[in-house]
Amino acid sequence: MRKNIIVIFGIVVDKRTDLLNKVLHNLNNLLEIQIGRCDINNIYLMEKKGTDVNPIVLEFVLFLGKQALFKNFKKMKGTGVAIANETSYEDRINNKVLTRHFKQAKDQQLSARIRGFSLDVENKLYSVEELKELEEKVLVKVRK
Repeated sequence: MRKNIIVIFGIVVDKRTDLLNKVLHNLNNLLEIQIGRCDINNIYLMEKKGTDVNPIVLEFVLFLGKQALFKNFKKMKGTGVAIANETSYEDRINNKVLTRHFKQAKDQQLSARIRGFSLDVENKLYSVEELKELEEKVLVKVRK
C-alpha cells in the first residue's frame, strides 16, 4: 500500500492555494524533472501541531514516478526540502532504535551501518529485537 507514497518536508503551502500545483511546481523546479497531475493519485497535508510547515503526503499512480523522483533526490540537498518514504508507525519506531544504536557505535568509533532492519557493527548483525533487549538489560542494571 505504501509503495507509491512519499512524504515531503519543507514546502510551505497556504491551505487556500492549490496544493497539488504548488507541490508539483516546487518538485519540478528543484529536481529538474516533469511530474504531471496525471502522475499523482492523491495528495494531502498532514496536520502537525505547533508548526507552520506541515508534511505533505504524495501518492503516485505508478511506482515509476516515485523512482524518478528518488533518482534526482541529491539535487534537493541544501534546499530545505526533503522527501522520505511513507512508513508504518512500527517501522518508524524500529528505525529510531536502529539509528540510536548506529550513532552510539559511531561515537565509539566502531564500523557500523544499517542494513534493512538490522544493524551491522563490526561485521556482526543485530536485529531490532536484539537491540531492544540490550536496552532493557541496561535499564535493569541502572535500576539496581
